[in-house]
Amino acid sequence: MDMTGIYAKDINRTIDGVIKADESAHIRSEVDEYVMTSEIRAGLDRILDEWNAPRPQSNGVWISGFFGSGKSHMLKMMSYLLGDVRGSGEMTRQQVAEVFTQKARGHEMLIAGIGRSQQIPALSMLFNIDAKDDKATSRPEAMIEVFYRAFFEARGLYTADLGVGALERDLVDRGLFNQFKECFRAVAGGEWEDRRAGTVFAEAPTARALAGVGIEVDKPIASYRASLNRSAEAFADEVAHWLDSREPGARIGFFIDEVGQFIGRNTHLMLNLQTITEQLFTKCSGRAWVFVTSQEKLDDVIGGLGEQQGNDFSKIQGRFTTQINLSTQEVEQVIARRLLAKSDAGRAVLEGQWSRSGAGFASMFTFPAWQKAYSNYADEEAFIAKYPFVDYQFDMFSQTMIGMSESGLFTGRHSSVGARSLLGVCQQIAQDLQERPIGTITSFDQFYDGIAAMLKSDVKENLHRAQANSLTSDPFTISVLKALLLARYVKDFPCAPSNLVVLLRRDLGQDATALEARVKRSLDALVGQYFVQKLPEGTYTYMTDEEKEVKQQIGRMSVSEGEVTGHLMRSVRAVLGNAAASYRHPDTDLDLRITTIMDCMRPASTESLVLNCVTPLSQVDAEAARIRSTGGQDTLTVVLALSDETVEEVYMYLRTERYVRGATGSSAPSGRKRLIQTYGEQNNERDERIKAAVRMSFKGARFFTDGSEVEVPASMPPAEAVNRGMGVVVGRVYHRMGDALPLAKLKEGDVDRFLRDEDEGLLPEGGLQAANPLADQFAQWVKQSRDLEGRSVFVQDAVDHFRAAPFGWGQNAVLAIVATAIRRGLVDAKLNERPLTRTELSSGLRVSQERSRILLEPKRQVDQRALARFRAFAKEFVLSDGRLEDDNARAVAVDNAVQGWRAVLDRARRTPFDFGGEIDEAEATLEAVGAGPLGAEAYLAPGVQAVFDDVVEIRSDFLEPLQEFLTRHMPAVEDAVRAADSLAAYGDGVGEDGRRAIEELRALVSDEHLYNRTDEVAPLRERVDRARRVFVEERRSEALRAFEGVRAEVTASDEFGQADPTAREAALSRIDAECASIRGMTDPGAIVIAAQKVDALSAELFARLIASHERVDEAPGHSDEAPGGRAAPPQVVQLSALTRDLCRTTIRTPDDVDAYVEELRSALHRAVSNGNIIRR
Repeated sequence: MDMTGIYAKDINRTIDGVIKADESAHIRSEVDEYVMTSEIRAGLDRILDEWNAPRPQSNGVWISGFFGSGKSHMLKMMSYLLGDVRGSGEMTRQQVAEVFTQKARGHEMLIAGIGRSQQIPALSMLFNIDAKDDKATSRPEAMIEVFYRAFFEARGLYTADLGVGALERDLVDRGLFNQFKECFRAVAGGEWEDRRAGTVFAEAPTARALAGVGIEVDKPIASYRASLNRSAEAFADEVAHWLDSREPGARIGFFIDEVGQFIGRNTHLMLNLQTITEQLFTKCSGRAWVFVTSQEKLDDVIGGLGEQQGNDFSKIQGRFTTQINLSTQEVEQVIARRLLAKSDAGRAVLEGQWSRSGAGFASMFTFPAWQKAYSNYADEEAFIAKYPFVDYQFDMFSQTMIGMSESGLFTGRHSSVGARSLLGVCQQIAQDLQERPIGTITSFDQFYDGIAAMLKSDVKENLHRAQANSLTSDPFTISVLKALLLARYVKDFPCAPSNLVVLLRRDLGQDATALEARVKRSLDALVGQYFVQKLPEGTYTYMTDEEKEVKQQIGRMSVSEGEVTGHLMRSVRAVLGNAAASYRHPDTDLDLRITTIMDCMRPASTESLVLNCVTPLSQVDAEAARIRSTGGQDTLTVVLALSDETVEEVYMYLRTERYVRGATGSSAPSGRKRLIQTYGEQNNERDERIKAAVRMSFKGARFFTDGSEVEVPASMPPAEAVNRGMGVVVGRVYHRMGDALPLAKLKEGDVDRFLRDEDEGLLPEGGLQAANPLADQFAQWVKQSRDLEGRSVFVQDAVDHFRAAPFGWGQNAVLAIVATAIRRGLVDAKLNERPLTRTELSSGLRVSQERSRILLEPKRQVDQRALARFRAFAKEFVLSDGRLEDDNARAVAVDNAVQGWRAVLDRARRTPFDFGGEIDEAEATLEAVGAGPLGAEAYLAPGVQAVFDDVVEIRSDFLEPLQEFLTRHMPAVEDAVRAADSLAAYGDGVGEDGRRAIEELRALVSDEHLYNRTDEVAPLRERVDRARRVFVEERRSEALRAFEGVRAEVTASDEFGQADPTAREAALSRIDAECASIRGMTDPGAIVIAAQKVDALSAELFARLIASHERVDEAPGHSDEAPGGRAAPPQVVQLSALTRDLCRTTIRTPDDVDAYVEELRSALHRAVSNGNIIRR
């Protein structure tokens, strides 16, 4: 029995798999075959509850569902059930309600709801939104224009041009439309319905026809087009106005298919839909409804738009409170009941098949390499209902269609997956299998043929090329390629061969092992011809044309073997971490540096330890590697268990990395850039897998050194395994490491303690016993390096030498040995030819830059008696409270003291005092003993030691008193000299004792031994100050007497008696002020200057008194001067001022007398003529 007889209905009957919203020709069959599942029944019940409410709380229904879920079919059924559809002559609304009542048998509430809905008069406008939008949907007004067209069409108005439709609307509302058409026929010679499409040519006859019905409009079509208000509010007002003209309770429903596809991610369109629905609800009071379909739920659409643009779509949720989501499971029921329903004979045959094969279905249809599980043929009834299809196919194919749509693989404006329903695809497959025997099942690749007509040509062309390629043309390989194409768009589905076996099974009795082998052969062929890409984890993926082109370009990238080796080197280092660069000795904590190489390619210079990793690229097996390791005591050879596949992975990684790096930033299209980015991300994952393979290769690796194998457990992590092998190498290379083991773990601060004398502090336990013999060896090495090799040895040289093989001593251990040698006098340490003190060494040994500058030299023999004399001299000369710890420190202290005393002498030279030849003598003595930076040895010379006593003596007799004078007494001496010089300026006016004190002070400061006579300065200063006080008092008394004379002269004068009281009081106050000022003065010079102002003050006071007298005379009634004028006050001129201006300064003869008198007379006449008053 073939499969034709198993179906209850003819499998070849006409079933329109795609429900078209605007097609009414097959409405009867669509209504009759509509399957009312439980989910659809529940959704219909909710819709009717809202629709039948007297005052609906919302006016929107959102029907969502993936490809083939039946959302368009449900929308169409709702439109015919809830209203009259224009042009639906085949089946009335009442007839649809009767059919639905029959389908709802047993659900009385739903039947009652259907009955109530028929009592509401309504008009349904059912349309696919794309059919109503003839332009790009990116325009903001696209949504409202769709609603206008649907509304105009329902009213029988023109919709191609909304301006023309608006004109017809107004004529209909005024009852003039038929009269207008008659007038148009008369003026245009044709029917309005035929001519209105050519609006440019119809403009003039339309205007004349309107004039014929009493409407005067210039260019009416253009005017209506421009004036049409495309706002949501205006449209809602128009709908409300139309509803008001209908019978009471009338409603209108807009049933819009694929509105989700139309909106996409356009926030403007979504906001427009929200506004239109809101305005319709508000203006029409719940009488205007909007039913829409979308692949996505409303929450998902709003979430994506709101998250992307930050918009608020909360209002649309308030309008579309009724939301119906149709799942894929419902589609399975529809297909099972509408298409795959079985006949009695078919049921019997399939029951036998279930008995034979049912036990193996769970394993047969489980994807081994995918965590997701389906209930494939859960029981016998499920098997019978869905055979020859398998449960997983419905869900996976729906995901495929969604993924293909999102990737733009379908033809058509919005790449809608509704262009072909799942029902239609399943019918085609069932028809193709009807002659096959029972036991045949649908393979997943067969779904491709059901959608091939919808796919873009470039997608199908790839299949055609595979069919034309002799290496991939066999039908099974093409089936594999089709399955890979479909599965590519199933989220997270891994196309491993074992999973493909499930997809490609076509018979319940097919051998899975043989099928998998066949699948693998086809995959190899497809990969070789760039139809399929093998992914690193062992899965495969279908390649688009663009992916194929990129893959071919990657394959053409050139990569050298050296680059592969270099990347393996980087992977080894990444896996090993620090173990690839250094080995930490467990007993010393010393990090020994390692040079890591690949495939025996040893560079010219390496560290003391070498790690040699051998890969398949070297073509050296384990035995050959062991032989090659002979003689290499410093090398650990590791033969990695890397596969050739891993090496190929590295080649692919480098090719891809080179391609991606070169293509990044190019001007490639955005799709190519995304592909490049994807390849880059995949390549990063490939690199991680390479590292994982390298890590695993250490578990099967073999380790050799010097011809012997090192046993390393396979379970040991790579870094530990390398450390285990390197420990054997270290034991052979660093065989003297144990000599300094007691010093191995010294801290940096411990090194200072080896510089001290042995009786100070406790050295680390065992440290002294280890350091002393090693210091002897170290000193010998320094001597040999200098004497035999002729090279200088710095501290850092010692650190580097003894850190290397065969010693392996740590830095602190070597520095402790150096410090011990210096402390014991075995070597000297110098910096720039200057011996260093232990304090300087303590800091110098800690700084790497300083260690490279500190020179080490063998110690020379010295005269011990000379050394003792130097130590005694240093102790006496320096007088330091601190302990001088070694001879170099003593030399530095002596030198510092000499420089300090020289500074004292330099300061003394800069003073105004003359110390005679004592400064030069002291300078010469210090010069003889100053050794500069030469260290203690310079002070052992006989010539230097001969002046030790002189230096000590001159310090005590001259330098110390001189320093005390400069720091303590010199300011007082300088102050005394300034006081004496200031007083001496007044000459004989100073008393005799004062003059003698000044002379004695000047003689004292000129003495070269002044620094020893500072106690004589104070008495002389006291005598100078006393003389100064006497001199000041005498000058003050003279000045006061002069001013008192002015007082007497002024008060006795006529001018004083004639002046007003204010002027007299002011004159006396001025004299008092001058006297008070003089009494407060202590500087003799200031007193002398003040006394010289007596004559000027007298003249000023008389002038003020005279002016005061004249102001009294000029009081009203006393002035002789004409009104409007005021005489200037007279000036008082001293007679002595006039005589100073006379030319003659000496008088020798009587004639000189006469001439002088005549000259004086003329001066007096001029002064009086000028109005001045002359006082003698």
